[in-house]
Amino acid sequence: MKEDLNDLIFKRATPKIILACRDKLAQKNQMKISKKAGCTYSYTVLVLAKLRDNNIIKVTRSGRTCATELTEKGNKIASLIEELNELLRASE
Repeated sequence: MKEDLNDLIFKRATPKIILACRDKLAQKNQMKISKKAGCTYSYTVLVLAKLRDNNIIKVTRSGRTCATELTEKGNKIASLIEELNELLRASE
């Protein structure tokens, strides 16, 4: 059964992975995304595949490396996550 997009986005590590995809250095390597997000490599690859299937990221293969880039939809989601984080920090 296909996982609901809302369930995927609001899991604990998924927002960290999406925000890590914004980092220009991490975009070039899935291992760097997993380290920046603080997740295991295998979990990060699983989430990235689901994000790709939902048109949130675009993955470009060049030899053995995969470059990951947020789509327009992904950039909007990342912006909203950052805005929500700022609101939550301001309320503390």
